[in-house]
Amino acid sequence: MIPPISDNPGVKDAAEQIFNGMQFRPFLLNGQPVQATGRLSLSFKTARPAGMETFDSAHNYFERGRK
Repeated sequence: MIPPISDNPGVKDAAEQIFNGMQFRPFLLNGQPVQATGRLSLSFKTARPAGMETFDSAHNYFERGRK
């Protein structure tokens, strides 16, 4: 298996754990298993740690920073 691709190592490690826990059946063509490739996508919901600043939009966040 090719390792997951992500710019975030934490997400990459989590995706790899999920993929390693999956079970797959072979792809069959005329009843015979054949080699096949596919793409799996996972979506992750991240949460800001308690006590961190929140902002309503990136635009407002950067506008406050400019002032």
